[in-house]
Amino acid sequence: MKASTPAGPDALVFYGAFDDATAPVGGDFGVEDVIGPAYQQSSGTTYTVAGSTTGASVPAGQDRRLWIRLDMPTTTQTVAPQSMKIEITAQPP
Repeated sequence: MKASTPAGPDALVFYGAFDDATAPVGGDFGVEDVIGPAYQQSSGTTYTVAGSTTGASVPAGQDRRLWIRLDMPTTTQTVAPQSMKIEITAQPP
């Protein structure tokens, strides 16, 4: 996984953003919304579309929609099956 839009072979990027029922457009995702390769906690500026909806301090009983964007590699050097794993963990406030 890379930390920005793929620029070469075998590099993919996952983005995630909390927003309302309408899917965000591609330009709504920024580098602060990249999922991985290191752990990053949701806040008012990460994994959100301009701070509109966040995954931080969500009151019990309230829903959040997490939208995922996947940018695929420009090329690949393998034809073998591959897998990807994203783990999302909820923590008490």
